[in-house]
Amino acid sequence: MKKAGILNRRLAGAVAELGHGDAVLVCDAGMPVPDGPRLPNRTLLERYFPDLAAVPPARLKELSAGARLVVRTGEARPYADVLLRCGVLFQAAPGPARAAAPTSPCPTARPPSAPWT
Repeated sequence: MKKAGILNRRLAGAVAELGHGDAVLVCDAGMPVPDGPRLPNRTLLERYFPDLAAVPPARLKELSAGARLVVRTGEARPYADVLLRCGVLFQAAPGPARAAAPTSPCPTARPPSAPWT
């Protein structure tokens, strides 16, 4: 993607800084952008994700308030937004039953101010 120019320098740098549990909001031109995250001007995203869950617009606004990166596209259609959560999907190893999953959205999430280790 870097060689074809799809990701600009600021977007590539912001993506490189993301860690487990960080949120990335890719939104249309009408989505109110929360204060705080860096905002690259625009990017071209042409991906299709068939297994995404639909989230009501009001709930998406709540969830996106903590986004570490926001990418506002030039899309004019309403509700053309997606919130991505960084992380790794693990499959449970065969063996004895495991304890219930933690209630945190991402058990490996690091606080935004935590250093990389």
